[in-house]
Amino acid sequence: MPVGEFHKGKYLVEYQGIPIKLLVVEDYKGLGKRYFFSTNLNDTERILSLVGRIDGISRF
Repeated sequence: MPVGEFHKGKYLVEYQGIPIKLLVVEDYKGLGKRYFFSTNLNDTERILSLVGRIDGISRF
């Protein structure tokens, strides 16, 4: 599935055998849809700190 088809939310996906945490934000700071990711599955807090507080998305 192309990344552009993901809706707002948090996902655990796999790309070429590598698990990836994906966070999709529909309207990040008024700039449109944005994608944040990490291959470190224990890296939730760092991703959220980069994005800031987002309504409806708190933890993976």
